[in-house]
Amino acid sequence: RLQYHRNHDALTGLLKRDYFENAIQNVIQTHNIDVHPVLACHIKISHLKIINDQCGSVAGDELIRELTECIRILLKENEIFCRISGTEFGLIFVNSSIEEAQDKITDLLDQMLDFEFEWNDKPMPVSLNAGIYILKDKSENWMNVISFMDAACLSSQKESENSFKIFADDDNDVIAKHRQMGLVSTIIKALQNNRFQLFYQL
Repeated sequence: RLQYHRNHDALTGLLKRDYFENAIQNVIQTHNIDVHPVLACHIKISHLKIINDQCGSVAGDELIRELTECIRILLKENEIFCRISGTEFGLIFVNSSIEEAQDKITDLLDQMLDFEFEWNDKPMPVSLNAGIYILKDKSENWMNVISFMDAACLSSQKESENSFKIFADDDNDVIAKHRQMGLVSTIIKALQNNRFQLFYQL
C-alpha cells in the first residue's frame, strides 16, 4: 500500500510524474519508434486557480476527477496516462497510430467546448491546452521530450483555449517558448549555485 501511494496520485489514482518520465525513456529505448513513431502529449488545465479561489479546493478536486474520466475513456488498454502536476496530465499513445492519437486529442478538446462545470449552481470556466511531441528518434531523451511538449503547450495557450500544438523545429513561436524555458532554467541554476556577479559603474 505504501508503494502504491508513493507512485500514484491520491486524488485521481493516476501514476505520477516520475513514472511518466521513466515511461518516455522506456518507449524511446524499447519501441521501434524510428519505424512506428509514438505520440506523447502534455495537457494543461486552465482556470483551475479561479475555481479554487472562488469555490474552494473541493470544487477544484471534483473538476480534476471529471476531466480525468473524460481523458481516460479516450485511451486504449495499456496506454500511459499520468498526472504530472496539479494542473497537468501526461499521455503516451503507445497503442495508437499518430493519426488516431491526434484524433483523440482533437475529440477531447472539442468536448471541452460543450463541457460544463457547475458548483453550487454557479457555472465555472474550464478549458484545456495540449502540447504534442512525436517520438521518432532513438537518440532522444526524456528531458528534451518533456521540454518540447511544455513549449508546445505554452504556445498553444498563447493562441487559443482548447487547442493543441505539435512541436516542430520550424515553428518559430514554439522554438521561442522552448528557448525562454531554457533561459529560466539557466537563471534558476545560477541563483542556486551563487554564480551571479554584480557589476556597476561609478
